[in-house]
Amino acid sequence: MEGQPEEDESDEEEEKSTDVVPKRKLTKREINANYRKRRKLGVQPGKLEKVDKEKEAEKESAEERRLAVMMIPKKKRHLFKKMTYGKRRKIRVVEALKSKREAYEKDQGKKSKVSENTSVETR
Repeated sequence: MEGQPEEDESDEEEEKSTDVVPKRKLTKREINANYRKRRKLGVQPGKLEKVDKEKEAEKESAEERRLAVMMIPKKKRHLFKKMTYGKRRKIRVVEALKSKREAYEKDQGKKSKVSENTSVETR
């Protein structure tokens, strides 16, 4: 029994020795840096958020569509997803063709201008 209190006392001494850490003085630079950090944490005036009614309505309708799709039974939802995928794929193809057409027309416009300039110089 006498051995147990001695161990407790030695444990307490070790804990005290590890807790005591000598504090050093802060330099003026460190004090100023800490002051600036604390100063930034104050309350700042609020800013009004511009609300775009069109975007807000669009978000709301998209949310309604998403919720409506969730209510569709599983079998029919799969068919619905296939149909919407087909529509989106067609739209993507049309957009790709439009961009190709625009690039082609720009290229043809440059070639026609170059050919007009060369034909005038050869006369």
